[in-house]
Amino acid sequence: MSDLSQFDVVEVQECDAPYGSGNEKWCQYKIANGYTSVVGTNRGSVTETRRYAKTFATELNERAKNGQSVWAPKRKAN
Repeated sequence: MSDLSQFDVVEVQECDAPYGSGNEKWCQYKIANGYTSVVGTNRGSVTETRRYAKTFATELNERAKNGQSVWAPKRKAN
């Protein structure tokens, strides 16, 4: 991670499924920049979750680049 303001995937690992979700595979991911981190869960394999987390990080980076808050909900199209 060369730019401290850019989010990137730090870690992806298998985790326990949430209560009531059955026997599906779940993973926990962590994305971070030089200032903060976001931890979440996603249903799927490590590979699928890494792909999901990379997409999420890219979206946060695009929002920040466009001057939008990465913490505010996305604006809805009219």
